[in-house]
Amino acid sequence: MWADLARRTNRLVPDASVAAVADALDYLCLAQLYLHDNPLLARPLAPADIKPRPAGHWGVCPPVNRMLAALGPLQAAVPDGYELHVLHGAGHAGPSALAHAYLTGRLGHAHPDLRQGEAGLRELVAGFPRADIGGEITPMIPGHLHTGGQLGPALAIGQGTVLDAPHRLSVVLIGDGECETGTTATSSS
Repeated sequence: MWADLARRTNRLVPDASVAAVADALDYLCLAQLYLHDNPLLARPLAPADIKPRPAGHWGVCPPVNRMLAALGPLQAAVPDGYELHVLHGAGHAGPSALAHAYLTGRLGHAHPDLRQGEAGLRELVAGFPRADIGGEITPMIPGHLHTGGQLGPALAIGQGTVLDAPHRLSVVLIGDGECETGTTATSSS
């Protein structure tokens, strides 16, 4: 079922659309990490627009954003009675998860001050990292499953989420730190 659904959605959604979503996610991540103001670039950037010190990690964002963008059409096409879960093992992907939750509207639903629009975007950017949500993957980010913050369990948790649920597809995004753990190292043996 999942392979057929993925093939169908890939035929229906142009690669350029997926790339545009990934680019938007990248920009939202950069803005959260580096901008204090002027997220819509309504005027030339000034030194006051830049955060004195970034509060987060850029390196994990682009690959996670590409995966979230590519999974978007599949997530939108999941039929009733089926589930697609994305499990984040890369804790530093908080900016990506927040950007994704912002674009999908889930973040604004849970946090009305972060609704889509100029005011919500300004709050997302200027307020990163927020005390109530955090700057890394946390359970407070709507639509993104949290694997507990430990190094290495995402694959095991992902396996557990599907063992008793043939109607569920779990996509595990592992972090670079997880590649240093026994769980990941032995999974390819």
